[in-house]
Amino acid sequence: RVLGMVCSGRKGGYTATLLAEMLSGAASVEGVETQTIYVSNHQFSPCISCFDCIRNPDHTCVLDDAFGRRGEGPLFKKVREANGLVIASPVHNYGVSAIAHLVVERCYPFVWSDELNGMPFAGIVCASNQGMHLRALEELCKFAYTLGTRWIDGLAVHTSFYQTALLKARVMGKRLAEAASVDETEGRKRFSDVERMLYYMPLPWNPLDWMMENLKMIDR
Repeated sequence: RVLGMVCSGRKGGYTATLLAEMLSGAASVEGVETQTIYVSNHQFSPCISCFDCIRNPDHTCVLDDAFGRRGEGPLFKKVREANGLVIASPVHNYGVSAIAHLVVERCYPFVWSDELNGMPFAGIVCASNQGMHLRALEELCKFAYTLGTRWIDGLAVHTSFYQTALLKARVMGKRLAEAASVDETEGRKRFSDVERMLYYMPLPWNPLDWMMENLKMIDR
């Protein structure tokens, strides 16, 4: 099960089309099912920092919306059931969209349940005008790290090179689907904290500098 989440308000735009091509590539892998969710169709609010997902042993959200309802919210359930996840976002203000931020924010209970640890993940960002798609992809990679997922691939696109990007998206979809198939048949390969750090160091977002800066602040 590969879940694609369109974090754009436009349903037939550049970003959604890139995701569709990627999921087409994923569906070409035998045994793989794909689903597209247009996140803007669902109602959910920002995290209210109540910490109930930390205190409660089931590590689900208490809010009455698509990411809450004690694990019964439709978006929460879809993420939980997936073997592979791809977030696709347009580039807004040199980064990912507010919708993409909100999706990751509401996945916070999974940090405590550890259910997404090692789940295959891919990111798509699409820019026009000023670009900054590489910076936006770094941001998605950072989000993938914080959730404990396993970054498989990422695609940073400027619309000037859109046709080439569609071909790359299809290939990336196959890679994600193959990893998702392993996740289903062999079980999820979870990271230790050290393994996750080492895995991400050569990727678009390197956690080492951030962690060292944080430790220095504590040391002071």
